[in-house]
Amino acid sequence: MTVNAYSQRGHRLLRLTTVVGIIVSAIALIVVLGDLDGAGSKLADVRWTPLTVMILVAIASYSVRFARWHRLLSIAADVTGGRWRSFVAFATGGLLIFTPGRVGEAAKSVYARELSGIPMSSSLPVILAERINDVAVMLLLAVVGLLLFGATGELSALLMGLAALVAVALGLFVLFRLVIKNVSGPGPFGIYQFVSRSRSSVVSMLGRRALTENVIFGLIAWLLEVVVFYLAMVAVGEPWSVESALIALAIYPAASLAGALSMLPAGIGVTEGGLAGLAVAIGGIDGDVALAATVLARAVILGTVVLIGLTMLPVPSRLQRSTRLVDQASTRQS
Repeated sequence: MTVNAYSQRGHRLLRLTTVVGIIVSAIALIVVLGDLDGAGSKLADVRWTPLTVMILVAIASYSVRFARWHRLLSIAADVTGGRWRSFVAFATGGLLIFTPGRVGEAAKSVYARELSGIPMSSSLPVILAERINDVAVMLLLAVVGLLLFGATGELSALLMGLAALVAVALGLFVLFRLVIKNVSGPGPFGIYQFVSRSRSSVVSMLGRRALTENVIFGLIAWLLEVVVFYLAMVAVGEPWSVESALIALAIYPAASLAGALSMLPAGIGVTEGGLAGLAVAIGGIDGDVALAATVLARAVILGTVVLIGLTMLPVPSRLQRSTRLVDQASTRQS
């Protein structure tokens, strides 16, 4: 089978995985959230001005996340193959957020290798650094938001749950290091060589420049998503007010953190349940309004990722075909 045939089969698999992920996620969302009749009436009367601004803010958040990917990739690999190819890899690989724990986002590394020749051992640590930073930023924003709103009980529960997860993660990390350290020869599935090759990229992600840019970009992106949720609340009936903004800051990072740690595809079900539940419990918002705002915000945020990714999906094949034609022409001239 030719390389082109493998590429076409990979793109078909990516489309199928994305469609199945969206369908399963939608079913899970309906099951978790239950009756949508009341929220449906709120969505039918949505205010168009905050909805339009919300879409623009969601695109801005997506752009910030791409800027972070591109910058960190340039630090880890010293070369990105151009901003356009980097964006195509980011957008197309991002379609696989609908996989458990978002592990499918490793497709970004595959596309970065195919389009720009960047080794996966250089790009995978970037994805890992992004995920770890996202958890840290969500935790920081959740603590700040819950403290501002005086939700000390929810904050205590959040910190206790995180402490347990950190303990488990540290145990797994120690076990992993022991296994890798004692592996001789090529190791299982070549993991020893891969870890060795990734070492310089991992070290670069721990450098001051990478850490600083990762945190700054992450904070901006997540704060923009908080704004998206705030605008969603306004779009379905909440007033323009500082109190509504504080409610969004108090609950969106906490619910998103719970969704991320659940390892469910895109946090579907857990994130939405957390947003709607906390909006009622902490913010005192009407249940139908909270549910409508949750559905609207998540649809815009995830929809932005999916629509841009699907638009970019045919591009890798075209870029690869163009590269092959250029190489063939160069070979003939020489």
